[in-house]
Amino acid sequence: MNETLDTIKKAVETVHPDVIQLHGSETPEQSAAVKEAFPGIEIWKAVHHDPNSLLLLEQFLNNVDGFVIDAKAKHAWGGSGESFDWSHAGRYIEYGRRMGVPLFIAGGITPDNVQELLEHEPWGIDLSSGLESSGEKDPEKVRQLEKRLCENE
Repeated sequence: MNETLDTIKKAVETVHPDVIQLHGSETPEQSAAVKEAFPGIEIWKAVHHDPNSLLLLEQFLNNVDGFVIDAKAKHAWGGSGESFDWSHAGRYIEYGRRMGVPLFIAGGITPDNVQELLEHEPWGIDLSSGLESSGEKDPEKVRQLEKRLCENE
C-alpha cells in the first residue's frame, strides 16, 4: 500500500499481474498515474466502508478499472479478518452495476458468513484472512467455503 511507481514497476516485472490493487491512501491523481504507467493492467482501488465511501468511489471512477470495498479496521489497512455491516453492501453493488465497473466485497468473509453476503449478489468477493488459521491459509476452511459456494449454485 502507498507504494511508489518504482516499487510497483519492480513488482509488475517480477509477477506480471493482471490487476494492481491500490490499497492505501492513494489519491485519484496517483491512481491515474499508475494506470498511465501500466497500460494493459487493470487498476483496482480498495476503499474502506464508511458513510463517505460512495463519494470516494465517484472521485476514483475515471482512474481505476474496479473497486474492492473492505472493512475499516482501526489497526490495519486490510487483511484484518473484520467484516463491515453487509446491509450496506447493496448500495455499493448497485453503484458498480450502474457505473459498469466491477466491485468486489471484502472483509472477513468466511465459510460461516459467505451465504449472507451472497444474498446481496455481489459482482465478486475478495477472500483472504477469513480463510486463515494462525496467519496461513487453512485448507479445511477453503474446502468449507467451496462447499458453501457450490451449494449456492
